[in-house]
Amino acid sequence: LPPAKNDRLTFCYTGQLYKERTSCLQMFCRVISELISKSAIDGNHISFEYCGPDSEQVKEVFKKYSLCHILNNHGYVDKSEAEEIQNKSDIFLVLSWNSQKEKGILTGKFYEGIRLKKIIFSIVSGDEPDSELYNLNEKYNYGYCYEEARGEDQNIEFKDRIIELYNKKNNCVPLMQSFNTALYERFSYPNLTIELRNIFESLIISH
Repeated sequence: LPPAKNDRLTFCYTGQLYKERTSCLQMFCRVISELISKSAIDGNHISFEYCGPDSEQVKEVFKKYSLCHILNNHGYVDKSEAEEIQNKSDIFLVLSWNSQKEKGILTGKFYEGIRLKKIIFSIVSGDEPDSELYNLNEKYNYGYCYEEARGEDQNIEFKDRIIELYNKKNNCVPLMQSFNTALYERFSYPNLTIELRNIFESLIISH
């Protein structure tokens, strides 16, 4: 179903907020707060939808950056309600991490964003660049991926992307002209099944 029409650029995040993801959300809030304070965007025309078990933690982060007025905190909801919230949003936020100790993490939220054919903004904490999310973004250009490990210079690009989408929304311009079907097909169940079968066959042959 197409997203509900509204005059707000709407971000969403559904699910748990692990320790590594809290810093990602803080980074997002910091950027939004700076853009509002510089009048680059209007806080009345942007919203953030959250549903999951960490409502209080999310609320504290938004309170820290004086952004409670853009937060719609739905709390814990069932799957159908979560999907409806995701569907009505413009931008699918994915939070993850990549470090020397933990690499190759690809959260299930990424797949949900692809399935709904949403613009995906990924924020990756940690001290290691070239995460799975970053490399997938480079290959398929599905949205935007910010990596903490790449330093503060990336903040400018991240802000520019948000301003660009904000202006499109205000001018009733479609946020996404077309969806990369190669990305959608890459993670479709038939293709994943073929990949899994090939792995099993290679293991059988090798033994």
